[in-house]
Amino acid sequence: MIATMRRLSRDSAGATSIEYALLASILAIAVLAAVQIISDEAVTSFENTANAFAGTGP
Repeated sequence: MIATMRRLSRDSAGATSIEYALLASILAIAVLAAVQIISDEAVTSFENTANAFAGTGP
């Protein structure tokens, strides 16, 4: 049991995979936030364009 704990404490593969998982989750959150911001602006732009064609104005 102690030998297993020593071997795991020297193994850096687990720490590296956790770091990659954290980086991936932070990147995913950033992408989702950017998509949300861009989609709101795109919807507003399309609504303004549709209103201009309909003659109702923004």
